[in-house]
Amino acid sequence: ITTVHGTGRLDGLNTIRVVTDESTEKLIEAKHIIIATGSVPTKPGFLDFSSPYIITSDEALRLDHVPSKVVVLGAGAVGSEFASILRSFGSEVILVEMLDRLLPVEDQECSEELLRAFKKRGIESRVSTRLEKATPTDSGVQILLKSADGKEETIDADLLLCAVGRKPVTDSLKLDQVGIKTDRGFIPVQPNQSTSRPHIYAIGDIVLGTAQLAHVASAEGVIAVESIHGMHTQPIRNDRVPNATYCHPEVASVGLTEQAAKEAGHDTKVSKFPLAALGKAGIIGKGVPGFFKIVADAKYGEILGVHIIGPHATDLISEGCAILGLEGTAEDLAHVIHPHPTLGEGMMEAAHGLVGGAIHM
Repeated sequence: ITTVHGTGRLDGLNTIRVVTDESTEKLIEAKHIIIATGSVPTKPGFLDFSSPYIITSDEALRLDHVPSKVVVLGAGAVGSEFASILRSFGSEVILVEMLDRLLPVEDQECSEELLRAFKKRGIESRVSTRLEKATPTDSGVQILLKSADGKEETIDADLLLCAVGRKPVTDSLKLDQVGIKTDRGFIPVQPNQSTSRPHIYAIGDIVLGTAQLAHVASAEGVIAVESIHGMHTQPIRNDRVPNATYCHPEVASVGLTEQAAKEAGHDTKVSKFPLAALGKAGIIGKGVPGFFKIVADAKYGEILGVHIIGPHATDLISEGCAILGLEGTAEDLAHVIHPHPTLGEGMMEAAHGLVGGAIHM
């Protein structure tokens, strides 16, 4: 494998022009091209990012001190993770979200549980709240918030961490010159990850319509390479992509939320099992928060979604991915023997709740 370091762009249907680290240009010819340029944090125009006190997740990873007070804008995965991290380091944290709950893409009950857990840890949450203005000062930033009922709040903080999403890195690739159109910078692809030019593929955060997650990018890379080699491919199914948020407690899910299942026309049956009822939870520590939640089709028992909040949720969700991928039912899962004592038993217990009642609660 030949590695060329530099900044590249398309320079024809089969050519990449690279400006190397030595400021010289190099042309690379290729029969097939895979574009995997990733994304960068979104920087809203109303925020002054020239100030050292208004940052994104990129700069947060390079902080050389623990700020005393931080306002985190955006309670998606990135915002919730950094709010959790900074609180663990000892910062006073206020988490601001324009929508009506934390982690808006997750199941409603997981969002509510996370809100309670964050409150217990001392993280203040402001949902249904807009950031109206952020004014840098000599030692920090003054922030004006406005809630849905019109109430205003002024906060003086050391840092404002903006975590309102990520945008694709495609502007400088000259895609239009080879006939590849974009949608807000994202590249539309076929199920085999090819673009409107069949020999040019796109994977990762630049792809239109798939989640900006590392495991999705990896799967798309496999699909692209398999397609190039003429192999049969399995396209990405968004309803089979797991979400994983690495805050404390962790949150993970795969498939449909309870609300989404109902909106899709399913007659649903739902079961929840608390982690605190598991023997392994007592080994981990007292008052372990969280639960397993399974959403299933009431008529046939097919599992439509699995939602977990609590310790190791992002590890435990893999079983949910397997059961959804195999189109398993609640009865199938309930009859799978799980080792004891483990947190994974909670998945089995939640399945029992769908087919007759959880045994150990």
